[in-house]
Amino acid sequence: MTVRKSRISALALLLLAACSDGGGKTIKTKVEPTPVPTVTGVRVVSGDSQVAYVRGAPPRGAAFAGTELVLAEPLVARLVVENRAAAATLLEITGPGGGPALQTTPVLDGWTVQWATEPDGCGRPLEPVTQIQDAEGHTSNRLAVGSRVGTCTARVSAVRNGQVMHSATFSYEQALGLPEPGRFFDGHHPEATTSMLLSEQAVTYADGTRVPFRIETPADSAVWAGSAVFGTAESRTLHFAAAAGTPRQGNVFLLDASGRRVARVLYVLFATGGAEYTSYPGETQ
Repeated sequence: MTVRKSRISALALLLLAACSDGGGKTIKTKVEPTPVPTVTGVRVVSGDSQVAYVRGAPPRGAAFAGTELVLAEPLVARLVVENRAAAATLLEITGPGGGPALQTTPVLDGWTVQWATEPDGCGRPLEPVTQIQDAEGHTSNRLAVGSRVGTCTARVSAVRNGQVMHSATFSYEQALGLPEPGRFFDGHHPEATTSMLLSEQAVTYADGTRVPFRIETPADSAVWAGSAVFGTAESRTLHFAAAAGTPRQGNVFLLDASGRRVARVLYVLFATGGAEYTSYPGETQ
């Protein structure tokens, strides 16, 4: 016998209890005590303190919902419900082999869950109003990323008859990310060398943005930047300890003036002592 998950009144259950299913099986019903359930608070469960980068393809820290850019993780909250057991009707069915108990999610008459973001430019909740999803009072939403750079707040509220009764807030950061990857630059030294000055002074992106850089000194002691002083030629020069006859390759990263990675550079040392490199704008890992 199939029973649809729904809220069933005590009167309906009593009527069901007086009947059989036509096959001789007994339908037993039980109604939980029915004090009025109410919401006493809202708690943040997960999704707080995320960071999304508002430029890039796709921006780091974000995902896509359809064609909209959203925070990578959903925002999950829990409504604290007093008399929670009374908020759902328990329907118990017994038959051959016994039947599992089926319990609905809490039905909170007059209560809604509403979402909003602030300030302007902080995106929007994909669903302004969400439902309670389980007997524990959980509710969740996805948040479309906005264009503002800075700290943003998403507020989830338990509203009764149009009045906000309880709220909780999520904080997230919308940071300026990297533009779309742009033009590669590379270089080749056929002669034996122990250093290479990178040919460009800036990484150029697809939208025309030019970002001056210096080489991040890697942990590998066999390869290092000539200087950490931004803007100098030595800060854009790779030095190698490897001698001719020792081929090797690896990656170093380019940093902007703030110390943020803006590109990856693949270098190759040949057995002859020559070397070459290729940049990958926007690749930062």
